[in-house]
Amino acid sequence: MAPPAGFDYSKWDKLELSDDEDLHPGAQFIEANTLRRIKRESQQNKASDIDAKIEEYEKSIKETKKWIKTLEIDIVEDRFAGDEDALKSVRDELENLETTLRETQEKLEAEKKKRTFSAEELCKVTTSKTLVGKDCMPTEVSENVQAQKMTYEAYCEKYEKELDTLAEGGDIETKSQNKNPYARIEAYLSKHTYLVCEHALGYLLLKALYEEMDGVVGRDKVLSTAKAGFALKSISDFATANKRTMLDQYKPFFVRLLENDEKVLHEYELAEMDYVEKLIERAEKKKMEEEAEAKKVEGTTQTGVEEIENPPLGPGGLNPIEVFESLPEEMQTAFESGDVEALREYVNGLSMKDAKFYMRRMVDSGLWVPQEGEHPGTALVDSGDDEEEKEKVRDDDDETKAT
Repeated sequence: MAPPAGFDYSKWDKLELSDDEDLHPGAQFIEANTLRRIKRESQQNKASDIDAKIEEYEKSIKETKKWIKTLEIDIVEDRFAGDEDALKSVRDELENLETTLRETQEKLEAEKKKRTFSAEELCKVTTSKTLVGKDCMPTEVSENVQAQKMTYEAYCEKYEKELDTLAEGGDIETKSQNKNPYARIEAYLSKHTYLVCEHALGYLLLKALYEEMDGVVGRDKVLSTAKAGFALKSISDFATANKRTMLDQYKPFFVRLLENDEKVLHEYELAEMDYVEKLIERAEKKKMEEEAEAKKVEGTTQTGVEEIENPPLGPGGLNPIEVFESLPEEMQTAFESGDVEALREYVNGLSMKDAKFYMRRMVDSGLWVPQEGEHPGTALVDSGDDEEEKEKVRDDDDETKAT
């Protein structure tokens, strides 16, 4: 492919590349470091010879020019008046010197073209300085850099006031703001450059979204916030396209936007309008989602309350809450703490009729589940009681059922 017109690649012709070392005829037999040294020495020797010739030609040119100037002065001052032979001889000599000068200059240019340069020769240190002590400490980091390194939460907390002012369009009056509404935003960002970052863009986007969802501040306020947010979004897109930072590109962005090009401004406003419409649409959708979620949580809560207020009945058809509330306070306390021994001790202190009554209700409501094959009326009777007592409880219970 041909190089672009007007581009001169010849400036690279004199660069001595290290890859050229691999072209040495003995490269495959010589150790790499030795080969580099040989190549470097060869290049240095060649360069020295050329430099010597260049110096010799430059010296010769200087002397020839000096001699030519002397002869020209003699001719101009007419120092050979009346001596035609001497004058002719001087002119012939002058012509020969000019020919020699041209030939020497051509040789000089030819030698210069032969000269190549290593990377070290192409670069040179022009200035250097050494710092000691406190001068070696890094300079204070600018507020712009600090803002870029902050977390989103910390950034919004620190610059909330400035961000809210930007959402209102800025507080800096400009001469052109009546003609172009974006001049005021540009002026405010120029004064507060730490706002030109992704954190500010995110803050303004969310602010406009929630303002629209709340529906309290009014549509004009939402549009103002969205306008500032879209400006930052456009700067971000512009910077990404140019592979630069937002801080580098916000000035060129506004220069183009404010240069009174009606086509550019019209296209920008159309894109801004589309951005606002999508934001409003998203706000409405998000508001509906939150309302649906709130109803779902409310329904779940109400269902939970109903389940507590109307728990399922026990195996005997009794309500466990009603039965629990009807128990003596000591039984309730023992039951809530899970202390079976305390419950057993209290029940054993009751008459058999009362003990059987409460135990029967606890079993029928599901508050107490007797072991398999165990009679409900004897569930808490102490194992030390005689069989006659237990049998009496069973008989009394059977009599109750029959009744």
